Amino acid sequence: MKLKDTCYLEENGGNFVIFPLPKSIDNTDTIITLDEAGVLLWQALQKETAESELVAVLMSHYEVDEATAIRYVKIFVCELVDSKLIENFP
Repeated sequence: MKLKDTCYLEENGGNFVIFPLPKSIDNTDTIITLDEAGVLLWQALQKETAESELVAVLMSHYEVDEATAIRYVKIFVCELVDSKLIENFP
């Protein structure tokens, strides 16, 4: 899976926010705020990435166990899928 090119990430006053691109009018209500872990996953999803790779990214950057990383990744990916921001989702 990877991110669609219908939005962009911007830092605004220390907060990271996903905004829709003007050309993607169907996603104008899709504005998501990310924490540091979310930004890390967002960056990983710039290219084709498996869910297991996202879990590994979190575990390598944070002191979390695999179960916690899997839970966070599933929540994150579900939010992106619900917002129609992911392509090639299994």
